[in-house]
Amino acid sequence: MTAYAAAVAACITVLFFCSSVYLGVFWGLHFFWFPDWTKLTVDNFRPQFFGPIGHARKFFTIVVVLMYLMIIALLVLQWNTPYRYFHVASFLLLSASFYVGNWLVFPINTALKDPGVTQADLTSDLVRWMRFNSIRTLIITVMWLVLMWYLLLEQFRAGSGG
Repeated sequence: MTAYAAAVAACITVLFFCSSVYLGVFWGLHFFWFPDWTKLTVDNFRPQFFGPIGHARKFFTIVVVLMYLMIIALLVLQWNTPYRYFHVASFLLLSASFYVGNWLVFPINTALKDPGVTQADLTSDLVRWMRFNSIRTLIITVMWLVLMWYLLLEQFRAGSGG
């Protein structure tokens, strides 16, 4: 294996792993952690909400930076190939998810920390929070599919001898 091939393999492995974790957490958000979010009240939502959200934010701060680094490395390594379009798409999709999280979801998290949150505020904010996170789930799912498409094309190319 050439140094180039090893570098591409290392970057795509890390990127695909991070994307899979990211994808799994967002699908888990809907199916496992907050499927009953409509039953949260001002009396019970804080421990169920802020602990997991705080841990996820710390974890994904590292994961997203790592994902950007791998995408940029892949762009540099494969700029002169048709594969660059997969990496451009990955960069744009990750950026879209980052935007939704930082500018639409995180302000809701901050608003919910207010001790004066009413049930009406909580319900309204959680509707928006789930909607924005559904958008992020869709974006990350598309990004994962783009990466899978890239891997499958690479596999078929390698399998066909060219």
